[in-house]
Amino acid sequence: MGDGKSPLRIASAMQVTKNTMTHSLRVLTDRGYITVAPNPEDGRGKLVYLTDAGREFRDQALRRVSDALDHVVGPDQLAIMRRIGDDLADMRKHLDENR
Repeated sequence: MGDGKSPLRIASAMQVTKNTMTHSLRVLTDRGYITVAPNPEDGRGKLVYLTDAGREFRDQALRRVSDALDHVVGPDQLAIMRRIGDDLADMRKHLDENR
């Protein structure tokens, strides 16, 4: 999603409640993976940013998941994912809008 997103937007994207996201963000902040800063456009709002440590943790996690799936996901499966990716994104948007 990129930096500078609101906790509510992240919660929606992750399909979790605001309370769950608040707890998760607190844990990530305590571990030094993110910072939460005031939203300059909304005095009550907050924006979430990855720290350098958070980016490194994310990159390591993606590498580990990729390595773990190498034997399962081959060229045929990647082709299928590319072919249906837009449809899945449309479905997710529809579900988000109709909760």
